[in-house]
Amino acid sequence: MDNHETSMYSRFYPEYPDVISVKQMGHILGISKVKAYELINTGQVPAKKIGRQHRIMKQAVFNYLENIYEPVL
Repeated sequence: MDNHETSMYSRFYPEYPDVISVKQMGHILGISKVKAYELINTGQVPAKKIGRQHRIMKQAVFNYLENIYEPVL
């Protein structure tokens, strides 16, 4: 990550921890839990299952958003 990306990431939902739940990911992206699980199950957002719950690195959500949106110049 370059300095610009580091600066952007530090402002990306600072109220959330670096490892988030599916519900938190849905809130960040403005999507339902069903759609959030779809993104996880298709591998678009990597997640780890710990016990019965999925955990997602907040960085993975940030990367997902960077990959789906073209930069505005």
